[in-house]
Amino acid sequence: MEERPDLTAADLGPDGILVRSEIGSVCGSDLSFYEGTDVAASYPFEPGCNLHESIGRVVASRSTRFAPGDRVLALPRNRTGLADLYTTQADLAIPVPEGVPAGTLVLAQPLGTVLWGTRHAESMRDRDVVIIGAGAIGLLWTCVARLHGARRIVVGDPIAHRLAVARELGATETWQTGEDDALDVVRSATDGRLADIVVEAVGHGQLGTTLDLAFRLVRRLGTIVSFGVPDEPRLTLDYGLFWRKNISLVPRNEPEVQRDFPAALQLILDGHVPAERFATHRFRIEDAPAAYDLASRRADGVLKVQITFD
Repeated sequence: MEERPDLTAADLGPDGILVRSEIGSVCGSDLSFYEGTDVAASYPFEPGCNLHESIGRVVASRSTRFAPGDRVLALPRNRTGLADLYTTQADLAIPVPEGVPAGTLVLAQPLGTVLWGTRHAESMRDRDVVIIGAGAIGLLWTCVARLHGARRIVVGDPIAHRLAVARELGATETWQTGEDDALDVVRSATDGRLADIVVEAVGHGQLGTTLDLAFRLVRRLGTIVSFGVPDEPRLTLDYGLFWRKNISLVPRNEPEVQRDFPAALQLILDGHVPAERFATHRFRIEDAPAAYDLASRRADGVLKVQITFD
């Protein structure tokens, strides 16, 4: 922790807003910076890095859309959501209701990214869907696949407690990496057809391995949604299998804030996505190192680690 001069309205550009943090949530993509695995990262970061899932309150505005006192879900400039004051642009924020816990509302950010992915991928209705990875993102894909009417939802992960949550949220079958054979499980679940759609929701240093697995699990002419964030700019993949099966590979990871975040927020408020099931741990900002350590170790049943500023 360190003291810095407060940001003020003078630090805002056109259509900018200044936000005081209420709560933040650690994303898997934050951990690559924390763990030092993102090869493009340059250290040290500016103060406030690295967190981008944030609920806060506007304290100054140069936008007609927001006024001081408004409560918002916002993407902080340069992922500086660990600062108690940060700037952003009005088009990177949406209003959120009063009277709802911030820990519930903040899940709309990652859920919004998943909704964007589903809008740009093949329809899941009456399809066999495989999701590789049961972290928060994979579990959100599980919820959305269920809401979209998927026929079978098969989820794989190395951590048993995550698979238990996946079954709670709608997975029809699961496999545990290192214990079960993924191909056998998917073949059995789909009567030998393999998956119509495979969502890769792991990314980072495992992306080459998980995409190769996706090539094996998807049917001929099937679709793979490559959602996990890459740490490296280049990967070595089984291109021959990809080519022979005529697979459609769809990379998806950037939401439209003004369209996807409100839709995600409404799903949470309507009870279609149980946000409280994801928020497993909470720390004060003074204890942020412990929060990131827990999220990185993936221990103690952790799904989403939240950080409060009150």
